[in-house]
Amino acid sequence: MLLLPAPKALALILALLSLVTTTANGQEQSASESFQRFAGYTVYYSVFPSTMVQPDIALLHQLTRSPDQMLVNVAVVADGVIGGQAAELAGVARNLLQQRRTLDFKAIVEGSVVYYLAPLRVTDEEIMHFDITVDPEGKAGPFKVNFSKKLYVDR
Repeated sequence: MLLLPAPKALALILALLSLVTTTANGQEQSASESFQRFAGYTVYYSVFPSTMVQPDIALLHQLTRSPDQMLVNVAVVADGVIGGQAAELAGVARNLLQQRRTLDFKAIVEGSVVYYLAPLRVTDEEIMHFDITVDPEGKAGPFKVNFSKKLYVDR
């Protein structure tokens, strides 16, 4: 998704910003729940099959492409700033049996765009619950991002 050239990634981010709704606790989210807004920041997230990454790009960023491997994608964008910024990320994914898998995020820098990818092996039609802590560089207090997604093995 954010493996596009920087101008296309920026266009995607701007398109997502137009889909904002507000949850019961006052936190803003997109209608498709692909980002969450916090004081001064927007945290974008998605999970997609690793096979969507072109082989040459996967080789460049040392990513494994496999039908049963997903990539958890997170970008942190400060209000009024174009492109992502550096942050510390930690997270886990849990399935319905509460089996935990630690997410090991790797920073990807493409021009002024910074985002993070973490590999995750899944079985077909597995529902995963994600708990991710995002701590933007130089700012006080981490943000908690939680979401769930049903994942499918790429066939």
